[in-house]
Amino acid sequence: MTVAPPCGGDLTNPSGEFFSPQYPNNYPNNAYCTWRLLASENRTVNVTFTFVDLEACCDFISVYDGPSDTYPLLGRPAQDQRYHFNSTRNSLTVVFSSDNSVAVQGFRAQWVFSVGASCGEDLTNPRGEFFSPQYPNNYPNDANCTWRLLTSRTQVVNLTFTFVDLEACCDSIRVYDGPDDTYPLLGDLPQDQRNNFNSTRNSLTIVFSTDQTITGQGFRAQWVFSELAASCRWNCGSNLGRCSCASSCQDYGNCCHDYFDFCQVTATTPTVNPTVGGPCGGDLTNSSGEFFSPQYPNNYPNNAYCTWTLLASETQVVNLTFTFVDLEECCDSIRVYDGPSATYPLLAHLPQDQRFHFSSPRNYLTVVFSSDHRGSRRGFRAQWVFSERPSCRGNCGYSFIPCSCTSSCQYYGNCCHDYYTYCQATTEPPTVTRPTCGGYYFDSGSISSPDYPNDYPNYAECVWQISAPAGQTIFLSFVDLEVQHCCDCDYVNVYDGSSTASSLLGKLCYNATTLQDFHSSSSYMTVLFRSDGSEGARGFLGFFSSSLPENTARVVCSSENMTIVIQRSYLDSLGIGWQNLYVDDHRCRPSANRYEVSFNFPIDMCGTNKTTKNGRVVYSNHVQVAQSKSGEITRQVEEFLLSVNCHKGQDTTVGTVCKTEVTINSTISGTGHFNTSMAFYHSRSFSYPILEFPYKVRLDQYLYVQVQLSKADNTLNLLVDSCVASPNHDFKARSYTLIQNGCAKDNTVHIYTNGRQYYAQFRFRAFKFLRTHSYVFLQCRVVVCADNDFNSRCRQGCRMRNRRSLDSSHHTETVTLGPITLKGADSAIKLEKED
Repeated sequence: MTVAPPCGGDLTNPSGEFFSPQYPNNYPNNAYCTWRLLASENRTVNVTFTFVDLEACCDFISVYDGPSDTYPLLGRPAQDQRYHFNSTRNSLTVVFSSDNSVAVQGFRAQWVFSVGASCGEDLTNPRGEFFSPQYPNNYPNDANCTWRLLTSRTQVVNLTFTFVDLEACCDSIRVYDGPDDTYPLLGDLPQDQRNNFNSTRNSLTIVFSTDQTITGQGFRAQWVFSELAASCRWNCGSNLGRCSCASSCQDYGNCCHDYFDFCQVTATTPTVNPTVGGPCGGDLTNSSGEFFSPQYPNNYPNNAYCTWTLLASETQVVNLTFTFVDLEECCDSIRVYDGPSATYPLLAHLPQDQRFHFSSPRNYLTVVFSSDHRGSRRGFRAQWVFSERPSCRGNCGYSFIPCSCTSSCQYYGNCCHDYYTYCQATTEPPTVTRPTCGGYYFDSGSISSPDYPNDYPNYAECVWQISAPAGQTIFLSFVDLEVQHCCDCDYVNVYDGSSTASSLLGKLCYNATTLQDFHSSSSYMTVLFRSDGSEGARGFLGFFSSSLPENTARVVCSSENMTIVIQRSYLDSLGIGWQNLYVDDHRCRPSANRYEVSFNFPIDMCGTNKTTKNGRVVYSNHVQVAQSKSGEITRQVEEFLLSVNCHKGQDTTVGTVCKTEVTINSTISGTGHFNTSMAFYHSRSFSYPILEFPYKVRLDQYLYVQVQLSKADNTLNLLVDSCVASPNHDFKARSYTLIQNGCAKDNTVHIYTNGRQYYAQFRFRAFKFLRTHSYVFLQCRVVVCADNDFNSRCRQGCRMRNRRSLDSSHHTETVTLGPITLKGADSAIKLEKED
C-alpha cells in the first residue's frame, strides 16, 4: 500500500491511502493541499474517507470529478455526510483547506482504481448532484447507468436536470417513480423536453443508456429531498395520490407515513384541507389554490365521483383554470356548474368542450369529476383564484361580462350584486359620446386603443372580431399596455371565439405584471376594450396573425437555443420529405422520430437573424425545402417556407404557422425567456465567483453580487429593479428590502452598474434577521431591455416614484440566491436589522 505525500500530490498507484497533514495529530492552520488521483485511460477512481474530523464552520474537504478543481464538485464529506465517491472518468481531485483558527485531527482516505466507466449509485444525502460519465466531456458509447435516490419514508425526491445534451434518436435518460425501473415512468429525456421531476414516494430511479454510435456532452442533475406534504391528519378515508389514508392501504402497502397515528381505528369520509383541495372533492374557501384528480399525477382510479365547490365571499367571483387535462374521452368527464351544486346551469363539459378557463358571475362554482369502470388516464390539475366582483357604483346603465347594471338585468337575472343599492331608481345610461373603434379583421395585422399612443378617450367600448382561414387559429401578442389604476374601470378582455359571450382567455388591466400572448382554440378571437368616465392613459398595442394549430408546428426558444418542431403528418399531407428540410444555413439539418421533425441549434447560429421589433428582441430564421430535380411528377407544393420568429419575453413558448392555398408561406412565432443567473463574488473586481455552499460570511462583511444574462450579449441591458432578503424562501412572510425601483434602499448598498450592460453589480454588508436562524436568502427581480431602446425601463435606472406601466421593453425574470450564513456568529458583534 502506498502512502501519499504530507500535503497533496499526484497519486498514480492502483490503490493506497492519504491523510490530512500531521494526521493523526491535529492539522496545521492555513493549510491548502491538493491530491490528484490519476488512473489509466480505461479506469475510474473510487475514494472512501474512513475518518473525518474537521472544524465544521471553516475547514473543508472538496472532491472534484476530474484532474483539477475546475471540474464538477462531487461533494464535501463533512457537510454532505457523504464519505464514498466514484469518478466518471480516469481522474479525481481532492482539495483540503483550513483557516487560521481552530484545528482538529483531520481525515484519512483510501483509494482504488477500478476497470470501466463508473456510473450509477445509491444517493442518500439530502441534496447533491450527479452527472453522465465523463461530463463535461462526451459520455462513452454503450453506457448503462442507474442512480437511485433514496430518502426516508416521510420525504419525497425533487430532481432537476440543469443540462441535457444527448443523441436525440438513440440515447436516453428515463426517470421512474420508485426504487427501480419497474415503477411508473415519469419521463423520457430528451423526447419529453421536461427537466423537473417530483416523486410521489420516497425514491426515484434514473436510468441513462447510450448506443454504440454518436455521443454528446450528457447531463448534469441536482436533487433535493423534501418533507412529504401528504398527511392523514384530516384526510382519513382518502387516497392522496402519493399515498393513501384509506383502510385498503394496509392491503396495498401504500399507507401515508402517519396513517397509523390518525386513521388506524376509523378511515371513512375525508375532511378537506381547503388550501390544497381534497383528494376527491371538498369545499374550497381560500382566496386561491389548486386541486387535482385523485392520485394525480398518477392515473386516477375507476368509478371515481368527486365534487369540489369553490365558495367565495359575497363580493367576489371565482376564476378557474385547468392547467392540465388528460381524460378517457369517451367515458370520463369534468363538468363545471355555475353555482354551489350540480343543479345549477352547466358551463362546460370537459374534455369535449376544449374550454379550460371559467369565470363565475356569482360567488361560487362547482366542479364534478367522474370516471367509469374501465380505462383511466392522468386526470387533471386546476387552479382557482377569487377576485372582487364588478360594482354598479358609478356604472349604472352599463353591462359587465359577468353581470349588468342596466334595468334589463332584472329581466335576465344577471344584475350585479349592488345593482339595487346604486341603480334601481335610474338605470338609463348617461349621455356620452363614444369614440369610433373596433371592427372586423382577418388573417394578420394590429389593433390598438383609440388615439394610441396618445391617451385613449373616456367611455370607450371597442370590440375587435378577428378571424382566420378555416382550420387555422389566431395568435395575439400585446407589446404595450398602460391603463388607469382600476381593473373594473379600464381593461382589455380577450375571448376565445366570435363574440364577447365566448370563454374568456384573459383580462389585462393596470396590475398585469407582464405583457401577454393569447392563442385561440378556433378560427375566431374577440377583443374588448373598455374605459370609464374618469382619467385615461396611453392604452395598448397588439399584433395578431393566423396560424396552424400548435400541434402542427411550434418554436421554443431560450437564451441559448432555438428548437423548431414540425409534425410529420403535416409534411406528409403536403408531399414533403423531412430529409429535404433546412434552415437559412443549409448545413443545419433536422432530426426526426415517428411523429415529429425537429431542428435544435444555438440561437445565434444556423443563419439566425437578431432584430428589435416593437421593443422586443426577435430572433428570426426560415425553414425551407430543397426541390427535387429528378422524376416526371411531384406531389410536393411549389414552395414551402416557414418564417420562424422567437420573441424574447417572460412567457411560455407558443407557436403560430399561417398558410395560403398552394404556395406555403408560413410563420412560426414564439415567445421565450431570458435565462439569468446571480452569484456572489470575492471582491469588487467580480473576477471569481464564490463556489462555497452555503456561503459562510462574517457579520457586516461586504458581499459582492452580480446578476447577468447566462449568455453575454452587448445588445441587451439588464436592470435589477428590486432585491429583497429573507431568512427563508418565503419572501412574502418576512423580508428586508435592499434595492427598490432600481434604487439603493439599504444604506450599505452600493450599485456599481445597473441597466447599462448585460449584467448588474452591487454590494451590501452582511446582516442577520432577529429571532431566527442565521441564514439569509436573496431574491431579485430583473428587467431585460434592448440596448437601442432609449426609452426603456433599463435606461431610466433609479426611479424614485414607481409608475405602474408596462412598456414594450419589459422582460422580467426573478432570480434567487442563497443561503448565506454567518461564520462564527456567536462571537461576532450583532448588527440588528428589522424587516
